[in-house]
Amino acid sequence: MHTEVFRILIIDDHPIVALGIKIIASKHENAECVVIHDPSLLTQVLTESPFDLCIIDLQYPDQDGFALIQQLHDLSPESQLLIYTMHDEPWIVAKLAQPSFRPYIQGAVSKQADIKELDAAISALKEGKSYYSKEFHELCVHKRMLNPSYNDPSILSPREQEILKLLAQGMSTNEISKQLFLSINTIQTYRKRLLLKMDAKNVAELICKWKNWF
Repeated sequence: MHTEVFRILIIDDHPIVALGIKIIASKHENAECVVIHDPSLLTQVLTESPFDLCIIDLQYPDQDGFALIQQLHDLSPESQLLIYTMHDEPWIVAKLAQPSFRPYIQGAVSKQADIKELDAAISALKEGKSYYSKEFHELCVHKRMLNPSYNDPSILSPREQEILKLLAQGMSTNEISKQLFLSINTIQTYRKRLLLKMDAKNVAELICKWKNWF
């Protein structure tokens, strides 16, 4: 029986840290990890192959971490994004909670947290869930990052809104896949993300909440 590989891209300019992340991530079933230390190689790597999960820091010598978040979303919007950083100050959380970034991030773990937190975060995102370590969770709740207004369309990316409209038209995952020229697995990932973001138990409730926006 063929089991689909779960591809993980790790971007960290500290080789020892990157190796540690890879060792932890590689223990997960069907995980295949690729490490790059220089964010400038991102376009080349993503052009060669897509990834299910990207684990990134927020600070690099020649790259702004927030610009990297936007770049990752533009190049690979179907990829889940996990922030793994030493920077868990309130202003960092506040910036991550801005509408321009909030929809793109599925998890955040402080490098000061127990290493088990990173392992738990990878497991959660692999299952289509979100995960925030204790340090981020407390600050995120304070900043309402984990409690967005479900009446606000800005919590969804343009692609998510597009897929939601097609779901509302009664299209199946397979039909949406063909229309948007994306894999079925990618559409399923978007569906899981939509359910999570809009706190819906199923597609019917998802569509109902979406219609209440207008």
